[in-house]
Amino acid sequence: MEAEQAKAKLLAVAEELGHEIRIFTNSANSAASKEYLLLQVTRKMREAEAAARRARITKAVIRVRFPDNYILEAKFQPSEKIESLMHLLMKVVARPDLPFYLCKHYLI
Repeated sequence: MEAEQAKAKLLAVAEELGHEIRIFTNSANSAASKEYLLLQVTRKMREAEAAARRARITKAVIRVRFPDNYILEAKFQPSEKIESLMHLLMKVVARPDLPFYLCKHYLI
């Protein structure tokens, strides 16, 4: 019964805010290390590549992992601000009166 209520609440929030939302669990906390290959390119080339990547981005997929290993995934426009995500989270968390914070990670 509780799962059905949660599902109905998510559907209502998704419809109200106009975002596609998914909820799933994280089955295992993988600690696999990732190796990155850094190529030496000129600053001008890096800036040109970054500008080309930004032009291709049409949506931003944001995932929020909760302490119980549930993950909320929502799609936003790249121009939307973090406040949009905070507004979404305030609507879907069980206790919006409790304080929380977001840890932001930026891709390089």
